[in-house]
Amino acid sequence: MDNLFLQLSESRNDRDYLQVLLILLKILVICRNHENQTEGEKVPSIVEQTINYLQENMDKHLTIGEISNSLHISSSSLCHIIKAQTQMSVMNFVLVNKITYSARLLRTTNMSAEDISQICGFNSQSNFCVNFKKQMGVSPIEYRNKCKRDTMPVRGYRLGTKAWMRY
Repeated sequence: MDNLFLQLSESRNDRDYLQVLLILLKILVICRNHENQTEGEKVPSIVEQTINYLQENMDKHLTIGEISNSLHISSSSLCHIIKAQTQMSVMNFVLVNKITYSARLLRTTNMSAEDISQICGFNSQSNFCVNFKKQMGVSPIEYRNKCKRDTMPVRGYRLGTKAWMRY
């Protein structure tokens, strides 16, 4: 920083002066943004950004590379962050989000399991049904029927303070 101020004071022409001034302005903006974050202006966490990306691309079959590229971080960083904050792998996190969304669709719409599987980006209806039953304990149709009868508590995932927890 001292070196920048020295360059600024020693600039011989307007172009050098403006370049150094621009660098200092960028540093000031970065510092101001950091200051705002610490004062309570919340910048979405990687987990929240991942959830947003998944919601926007629910119908796609996503890879770790596509998700990490959209967040401008490396694949390994994404894996470490998601694992540390959710105790899940990235792909399991993606699956849980898709199943949770599909469960909401089953409870709130009359859409077919096939339509829901397409909306949620599963390769096939059978793949959707297998994964749904693995996560929820019942098939999608059984889940819908039990929800209609109100005999089954809603089971899914929500973001807790430090980890994903079932509800």
